Amino acid sequence: MWTEQWSVLTFVHENRLCYLTYRFLSYFFAMSDIPSIAPFSKENNPNMRVLEAGYTLYNLHQVLPVARENHFGVIAVNQRSKYIIQASCEAAWQERSPIILECAESEISYCNLPPSLLSDLVHDEISKMIKKYGYAVPVVLHLDHIQKDLTLIDRGAAAGFSSCEVDLSRLPMEENIKGSQEIVRKMHPLGISVEVEEGEVGFAAALKDMQNVENYYTKVEDAYKLVEATRPDALAI
Repeated sequence: MWTEQWSVLTFVHENRLCYLTYRFLSYFFAMSDIPSIAPFSKENNPNMRVLEAGYTLYNLHQVLPVARENHFGVIAVNQRSKYIIQASCEAAWQERSPIILECAESEISYCNLPPSLLSDLVHDEISKMIKKYGYAVPVVLHLDHIQKDLTLIDRGAAAGFSSCEVDLSRLPMEENIKGSQEIVRKMHPLGISVEVEEGEVGFAAALKDMQNVENYYTKVEDAYKLVEATRPDALAI
């Protein structure tokens, strides 16, 4: 089992707790009309890529419950060049640890890494690691903080990504819910995990108003409402 090869890592992602596992969230969902996530498989997702020995990417729904059960974190590393991809994969394979390789909407343009190119680079590097080390490590390929151009999520799905974050936290709650639901409804049948977001994670307005910064923090009741309505695989707060 690949889980037996995993090492314990400190979870680091923008210095914040950024997920709740499906196991923890599942009791919210009994009455939801939002579809549960399907297996990430070729049958459900024709864009999924199959590498050596049948290796495929993992989604958050596969990785995070195992991390929670075994009391370790999964690092998420922003990918801004092929060299960062190489270094991230090398570290994951040396440590025999799962890893989330991600790229935010803001990085896609200034790093010249459209989803199709990033997916090509990541899959090529995974193939090299498997050949070099003779074993596989769980890798999640994640589009992060998609706020303005939600079509990027569709482009990521077409390129073989296994996960995404729709970040509508700057919108009113009802708009956040509606937009997030649309993405979950499209991605879950493909086996692509979806992270949603509510609250403050570093807005410029909050940084300029440090005396009242608590007013920008995520409220528990808002996070609960968003999760209950959208059935995500991860929650950024």
